[in-house]
Amino acid sequence: MPCGMPAWFGLLKGLLDVARDAKCSGPVAESYGALETCERALDNSQLAMAASILRKLLSPADLDEAIRQRFGNHVLAQAGKLDRDTMEARMKHLVRGPWVGILTTNYDTLIEKALGRWVDREVVMVNEDNPRLGSVLASAPSAGLFFVKAHGSISGGRLVLSTEEYDRTYLGTSRMTSFLSALFLRYYVVFVGCSLEDEVIRIRRKLSLDFDGLIPVAYALLPDSEQNRTRLSWLREVAKIEPILYPESDRQHTSVEKFLAEASRCVDLATREKTKEEVTRTNLARVPVRDRLDRIGLVNVDLLQLIAGQPNVSLDHLDLVDMTRIIGAPMKSRLYEISPEERVYRALFLVSVRLLTEVQRKGTPVRYVLPEDVRKQLSSIKQV
Repeated sequence: MPCGMPAWFGLLKGLLDVARDAKCSGPVAESYGALETCERALDNSQLAMAASILRKLLSPADLDEAIRQRFGNHVLAQAGKLDRDTMEARMKHLVRGPWVGILTTNYDTLIEKALGRWVDREVVMVNEDNPRLGSVLASAPSAGLFFVKAHGSISGGRLVLSTEEYDRTYLGTSRMTSFLSALFLRYYVVFVGCSLEDEVIRIRRKLSLDFDGLIPVAYALLPDSEQNRTRLSWLREVAKIEPILYPESDRQHTSVEKFLAEASRCVDLATREKTKEEVTRTNLARVPVRDRLDRIGLVNVDLLQLIAGQPNVSLDHLDLVDMTRIIGAPMKSRLYEISPEERVYRALFLVSVRLLTEVQRKGTPVRYVLPEDVRKQLSSIKQV
């Protein structure tokens, strides 16, 4: 909306104007009767009914063209500089946020454009009618994200506009309902700029009932309106959705900008911290072996000494988890004072600074092998 694309009501009002100008096909009396019915539906906020009437009044070609005129990338290009900058900042922060995926009911391609411009990770993209929808939650790589368009796109595919199409998507088959159920059970979801449609609430209510309320909580960024305040408790208790309210007086929804910017900033901070850690490890791996051994701490040296004492100068992953498996393991050692998980983490750290080598053969656990040059330097270190 910041760049001039319409909201749901504005879209339907614009399509009604197109239908009037097109002098709808069919008998004039019938067309004008439908136009009047559609107008009354809009006046009474019966938007789904209005959408169904417009789908019948307009030819598929006229409807698709009208929607593309309102949601094409040219709308952003033609916006004023301030509005364009606002929209681009919103898109940048959205796609760079801490999400494993993004799902939208929007028709426009602004998010796709932002993903291509500001995201260097792999992105798995599908529409609602794509057969890959069933595997997208598993196919998105750990370093990437998934992107799903639930109601179609101006770039191709059918658009969900009328009540009939909405029912076909959510009620006619279990495709989207099953996908959303899997999404809600696997991830913490944040609704941004979403009206929390009845079907979304219904799915979350059913999941909450099926699992005694123990499902991942969702969050919804909503204006602090009287309507939203009256349903706070209901959303929390019945649908397990925690509303995050921002001032209703914020007509420009700058709170949305702030929320997305803060989310993006958290990722930037985490990335910078990770980068520092990676640089430190890389630098450490470059110094001579003896210097590395002097800098890694006593517990890590103990672990290396333990591996050096094994017949094959190696340990497998299960040995670190259960040290009773290790032949000749000292009964008193700092290694017993830390958890099995920490022993594994320390082994992975030692691999990262090249004091251990990770080896795995098919069907066997990972083995941590002590390189020969490290073993020779260890022999000269006196244990404390």
